[in-house]
Amino acid sequence: MVDEIKKAHQEDADNPDAPQYDIKVVIYADDLCVGVKSDSIDGLVYGITRARQAAKAWSEREGFSLAEAKEELWVGGGDLTRSLIGDRLPELRGKMKEEVKWLGLTMKSSPKGGICFRRQAERSLEEA
Repeated sequence: MVDEIKKAHQEDADNPDAPQYDIKVVIYADDLCVGVKSDSIDGLVYGITRARQAAKAWSEREGFSLAEAKEELWVGGGDLTRSLIGDRLPELRGKMKEEVKWLGLTMKSSPKGGICFRRQAERSLEEA
């Protein structure tokens, strides 16, 4: 699946008419995380869409099913960015999160669009 997603991205990177985005794919056991980064909302929406299409095509071809109920979309950049993406991808609006937990690590969007681990650090200190 990782190769399929990366292949779709490479095709887009080679296409000057496609909105540009960067992608990072990390897989651990049966957990997949796809990071999409772009300087534009068009690029984010296009990258998210292409990654999802590639993952679905791979799973159908290989006879696997994706756990769509477990799918989450973490969007950095604040409420406005989430709203703009939700307007363009309404089918994902309910999956869009300000904070997600992946492999036991809680990630939250910082006001400037980065990843904030403060809540994770606070939880770790409480449990220490």
